[in-house]
Amino acid sequence: MKKFTALLSVLLSLCIVVFGVGTAYYNTKRMGFDEDAVLFAQDESSFTILDCTVEYDDIKYFFEKAGAYLPGWALCC
Repeated sequence: MKKFTALLSVLLSLCIVVFGVGTAYYNTKRMGFDEDAVLFAQDESSFTILDCTVEYDDIKYFFEKAGAYLPGWALCC
């Protein structure tokens, strides 16, 4: 039963940290003189998290290589 409690406390702590980082980032970008803050956005060719854009073509190679080592892994690419 202690494993479940430890896992639950780690997940709760992770949620608090992620929420805090997102809030701090949004407030910093919104109050500053930079462009509009983009917390999360997705389109056909990429996704953006905290103004960091990741193209699907860039991570396709990683998923292909990881799929060779993880059989049965459902790949979306």
